[in-house]
Amino acid sequence: MINESIAKLVKYGENAGLVSGLDKIYATNRILEVMQISDYEEPEQIPENPDLEETLNCLLYTSPSPRDRG
Repeated sequence: MINESIAKLVKYGENAGLVSGLDKIYATNRILEVMQISDYEEPEQIPENPDLEETLNCLLYTSPSPRDRG
């Protein structure tokens, strides 16, 4: 679920002209770093026009908490 949300956020950035095709991997890695996630698998399918609000809500409520990292 979180992998799909990250991919959707990068896709949204690409659609909005904020992320170029060449920067998709970099943008993904930066998001993973900020969220302190070390495992990532690119989802098989990503919607062409992801909903930003829905994607951000999913990221906020499914991301691991720093408190859980012990």
